Amino acid sequence: MNRTQIYLEPDQQKRLRSIAAEHATTISQLIREAIDELIGRHQKPKADPLDGIISLYSDSDDREGSTRHDDIYDL
Repeated sequence: MNRTQIYLEPDQQKRLRSIAAEHATTISQLIREAIDELIGRHQKPKADPLDGIISLYSDSDDREGSTRHDDIYDL
């Protein structure tokens, strides 16, 4: 873990202390969690590995195969 220094407004520090006390954690932990949440919101979603397989059949004439499977294949 790397050490870094940030400047907080007095009200921010007061609120963080209060939240940390309520949740029996540290201000540092709260800040790390907030950073993780921010990073998560800005990450691009990972590609689904099945997309390549599904696209192989995207030109198929049978567009209702998954919704009308039982009717089409008489199971």
